[in-house]
Amino acid sequence: MSYANTEALKERTRERVPLQWAATQIEAFDDTGSWGDEAEAAFAEVLRSGNGAAAEMLRAMRSFLGENDMMAILTVITMRLTEL
Repeated sequence: MSYANTEALKERTRERVPLQWAATQIEAFDDTGSWGDEAEAAFAEVLRSGNGAAAEMLRAMRSFLGENDMMAILTVITMRLTEL
């Protein structure tokens, strides 16, 4: 996510949610914004999670989307959801 987009998101969320929550969400989003080692590790974690449906879905999305920013975000979100 670019700096300009992050600043715009911060501005929009200041009025709607507590600042601490917004800052945490923005930081988490920034951490997952591009495909790299973190996204690759998250992908592997989902595959090892034992959640076959999540692993199958993520493999299909990666096949369709490739390795890009959107896939990185979806991968990290899926990993976090399987931890719940």
